[in-house]
Amino acid sequence: MDSNRKFSPKHLILTALLSAGVAIGGTYLVVEGNELFGSDINSSNSTHQQFAHVEDVFNFIKQNYVGEIDETALINGALSGMTDAIGDPYSNFLTGLSKDSIDETIEGEFEGIGATMSYANDVPFIVEPPIKGSPAEKEGLRVNDKILKVDDKDITGQTLTEVVSQIRGEKGTQVKLTIERDGKTFDVTLTRNVIPIESVYPEIASENKEIGIIRVTTFNGNTSDDFFKAVAKMRKEGAKRFVIDLRDNPGGSLQEVSKMASAFLKEDQIIFQVEDGQGNREKVEADKSFDNGNKITEPVVVLVNGNSASASEIFAAAIKENERGKVMGDTTFGKGTMQTVQPLTEDTELKLTVNKWLTPKGNWINEKGLEPTIEVKTPDYYSVMVMDKSNSMQLGSSGDSVKSLNVMLQALGYEVDKDSDQFSEKTQVAVETFQASKKLTVDGIVNKETANQIEKNVYQFMQENDQQLDEAIKQLSKS
Repeated sequence: MDSNRKFSPKHLILTALLSAGVAIGGTYLVVEGNELFGSDINSSNSTHQQFAHVEDVFNFIKQNYVGEIDETALINGALSGMTDAIGDPYSNFLTGLSKDSIDETIEGEFEGIGATMSYANDVPFIVEPPIKGSPAEKEGLRVNDKILKVDDKDITGQTLTEVVSQIRGEKGTQVKLTIERDGKTFDVTLTRNVIPIESVYPEIASENKEIGIIRVTTFNGNTSDDFFKAVAKMRKEGAKRFVIDLRDNPGGSLQEVSKMASAFLKEDQIIFQVEDGQGNREKVEADKSFDNGNKITEPVVVLVNGNSASASEIFAAAIKENERGKVMGDTTFGKGTMQTVQPLTEDTELKLTVNKWLTPKGNWINEKGLEPTIEVKTPDYYSVMVMDKSNSMQLGSSGDSVKSLNVMLQALGYEVDKDSDQFSEKTQVAVETFQASKKLTVDGIVNKETANQIEKNVYQFMQENDQQLDEAIKQLSKS
């Protein structure tokens, strides 16, 4: 069956899983209504008999295990085992932070202090300016502030996820952080609040004031509204063409990406198709129900890379296959499935793959990706692994960290073999030259200080030399 029936909004609420420092992309359907547990589900007698074995094991463990038993943990473990047995990385039983992350992304907000953190030298620190108006901004937290304690408890040895879980909390509650800044230590108490998840970052190209660049980092509950506001603002500033940057965007709300894609297409052009397990297809088409007649007719280029997944690929495919604009960059990730998010209890959810999504022309790009209209490869140094700083590197060293070192040095203009994992004499000369330029100890040995300085300079170089974006701007400047 091939139907042109348009999906109702409740079928198009999807989300990406975002947790501390990690983004796991996806296209998700949120099931509305009652929780699954306790609902009336028809099952065959044979199914009940099979589950009797599960109950037998549960009871046997409770009655005979020598230690203490957490019954909830046993049940959750059994449910996790069921989804794991499917063998699908996108089907999961969700509890704790995993569930909270999906819920937050659906809503486009979370409760916390509004600071983005990362890890360096085993210490969590603030990696980006605090969100405007957030508790972190109001209390004066800054980029590079190190967090030593949370509520007077030492967090040494904890994972970033564990630290974040302690800092986040309900609106109106307080959290005390011990901060180190410029060698000085002080305490700050913050009152948690609702924090919007920003996903749209607009700017006017410095090379051409008629080109607006809109970076979309995920598709959450606020994305389309923020996107249309950005377009309107940039039009007033003189933008007549747009680069939509979806690089490293793991996906998200299908309703949000449908609103955005619909705005670029003519009425009834296909945004994407959905195929169920029986092969039945439905087409989702551009329509006022998505974009409210808010059409974007300016020339457009979409930037993608190997980390652009799911909803990002839907947008790029809609632009490409409807010949609405150019897609530039690398072949995308290749995630062509959709997951439903079904509430189980107040504290748990089931995420299950239920459909495939296809491009407007009916192509399934799963595990293949969408090829760009114009290929502009991501430079090696964009995806290079950070160096292992637990051991110094010097002449004669070898391994993955040395290869990363060579890639970074080559990016900074030094004459080394970026494909080699050997610390050669050329590598040593490059390191010594770099150390001298940064007023470090010149010994040709890459210790933690030198490694950190090299990585810092490469990151700055990346910010100032975006080859793919430069090519997109050149392409649009021709139109």
